Amino acid sequence: MQTLTQNGLFSDFNIALKPQIDRRRALIKEMWECINEERKCGYYVVLGVKKAIKPLSAKAIAVKVGHLKDFEDLNFLASICRQEKARGGSYSKVWWGSLKIHGIK
Repeated sequence: MQTLTQNGLFSDFNIALKPQIDRRRALIKEMWECINEERKCGYYVVLGVKKAIKPLSAKAIAVKVGHLKDFEDLNFLASICRQEKARGGSYSKVWWGSLKIHGIK
């Protein structure tokens, strides 16, 4: 049994991503890397037992910021977080706090 690409039906079919999607994906990847970098050394205590904080997936971050349709809004959120990290603060605390404060659910 031959697949569609072996038959030549879709051999010339290429999907080109829009530049906006690539920029959005790059910002989400940056957020994912920074948030998980901080989560590596974190832990929480349950009944006296320390448990490591598990990393977030990129999909989870993309879902949380999915309502930010404009690239400018997403870039604004990322720039606020970058500024706080440059000051020696926590990127992820500002990220989660911005989602709560600005009514982002």
